[in-house]
Amino acid sequence: MVKNSRNGWDIKKPHAWRPCGHAQTKAEAIRLAREICRKEKAECIIHSEDGKFEVYDSYGRCLDASRYMKTSPFKGFVNWMSKLFQSIMHSSRFRQ
Repeated sequence: MVKNSRNGWDIKKPHAWRPCGHAQTKAEAIRLAREICRKEKAECIIHSEDGKFEVYDSYGRCLDASRYMKTSPFKGFVNWMSKLFQSIMHSSRFRQ
């Protein structure tokens, strides 16, 4: 969810140039974005007016490194990514 350059707020999917939704107020846009993410089991990233990362909500599956630990090419990388992801999730949920 990002601030529209002209008016209101746009809800965009990752790597999309066109918005999949629009709202006049930020509260309405948050509600709409979360509704879309729940339906699609996706991640919801909310940005502030200046474009900075504000809130991250996940309605999908979280990275589970335990199932990949037995495969040697991914063992170290997946463990590292899992720890990084968990630290980002922890810090972003409590930062405000």
